[in-house]
Amino acid sequence: LARRQELRLLHGDAGMYTSVLTMEEARMLQEERNEDVKASTPRETLDELKAGNARFWTGTAEAPNLSLIERTTLIDGQAPKVMVIGCADSRVPIEIVFDQGLGDVFVCRNAGN
Repeated sequence: LARRQELRLLHGDAGMYTSVLTMEEARMLQEERNEDVKASTPRETLDELKAGNARFWTGTAEAPNLSLIERTTLIDGQAPKVMVIGCADSRVPIEIVFDQGLGDVFVCRNAGN
């Protein structure tokens, strides 16, 4: 198994890791995720956003990258997989609507779309 899959089995399913992760494990996972982002195609990214949106609408959102240690690894940098230009309306938080984690989406909001 890849190290990321191994850590998921140890710490939780669906990409949700608990605070049991060490800082080193969280950094390694973030680095692997960044490499995956760089290697993904636009079609794969769009499919992932659609799947995340479906999870949001069906109430099965995974809310990835929310543990304290995972948030802390974002201090080292980010590698968003997509940029979304959206409405400034606070009722439509892009990361939540597409079930993405912190640092996964670069969001620009515009008033008056």
